[in-house]
Amino acid sequence: MSSLTDLWDARKTVLRCSFPPLSETVSLEQGMGKILAREILSPVDLPHFNRSRMDGYCINSEISDFSKPFKITAEISASDYPENTLGVNEALKVATGSMVPENADMVVPLEYSKNQDGKLFLERTEKRFIDVKGSKIKQNEKIFPPNHRLDHRDLELLASLKISHIEVSMPPKIGVISTGGEITHLFHSKHSIVNSNFYMLTALLNKLSVPHSYLGVVPDSKNELAEVLKTSSERYDIITTFGGTGFSRFDLLTSTIRELGGRILIEGINASPGKTFKFAELNGRPVFIFPGTPESAVVSTEFFLIPFIKKIMAPDSGDFNTQKSAVNFDLKKKEGFYKLLLTYTYFENGSLYSADRYSAKLHSSLSSFRSISIIEKNKKGIKKGEECDTLLTYYL
Repeated sequence: MSSLTDLWDARKTVLRCSFPPLSETVSLEQGMGKILAREILSPVDLPHFNRSRMDGYCINSEISDFSKPFKITAEISASDYPENTLGVNEALKVATGSMVPENADMVVPLEYSKNQDGKLFLERTEKRFIDVKGSKIKQNEKIFPPNHRLDHRDLELLASLKISHIEVSMPPKIGVISTGGEITHLFHSKHSIVNSNFYMLTALLNKLSVPHSYLGVVPDSKNELAEVLKTSSERYDIITTFGGTGFSRFDLLTSTIRELGGRILIEGINASPGKTFKFAELNGRPVFIFPGTPESAVVSTEFFLIPFIKKIMAPDSGDFNTQKSAVNFDLKKKEGFYKLLLTYTYFENGSLYSADRYSAKLHSSLSSFRSISIIEKNKKGIKKGEECDTLLTYYL
């Protein structure tokens, strides 16, 4: 049996694995929630022209006499283009957002106008009520940095800047492989082992909008396994496998990967569940080799795969954080191994608590989220009320 890698060292090994950035160009209407692959510079000034901020009358105040009436020369809407300049005591009736003539320096709002004997009189105001071209954003000004996640407000701004397409980070394509002749998708058989890991991972990847293909159950045949792994390493960005991580003669994954020219970077971790988790590189592609037992598979997926995907799609977003939380259970464990527990973490009376997912009976008024509670390797157990590190997986 190969030496086991420390849990946190294994996580660092996975996250340090080099991976080329993936990007694609999408239309603006597809941009909600996407992460920018590169910075965006404004191609135009905003506003694109001098425009009115109010419904009212635009004038040239420098050459006008407010004690005398103004002559309305035209009325323009937000879609019109004023061709003439303004003369002495001339006014254009404008709508909010309308382009104003180049020599207009003020818009007098309607409430500051009055009609006397059929003549228009305007009151000088302190504010100009004109948005000057480029006063909000200058051409070539940086709008968003790379790795910025777009929301509906951002998309409105990009549309205003006449940007119709954007380059965004593209999620990796994942090939999903199950191994072992005992695995089935038949639910009715009394003695069958249903491939629950398939349903767990594909549901999770669907939620995260990560494209993936299920490549089926590969039997305990080295030739068939080699063929599937080789093809997958050519077609997919990431390969995941379930099962075949133990130390029996039927667990062929690591030897097959080596024979195909791959490298095994992690051959087990000092944590339970998940002890037989392995990590490899094949044809430049990361291979996540998850244990077949469901609890081990779930823990390993949440602890290793999801942070790796997150790093690809948002490189500057940082790793997930751990928090201290008090557990609501007693547990004994083997010293020298971390204990990983699928828990639900919640706030109550200003404190953070974690409950085991199988025994948790949370009050309906409590808001909880998924987490992994991590009992330190140098401990022999933990008692109810004691604190431990908790990895918050609320993103799931």
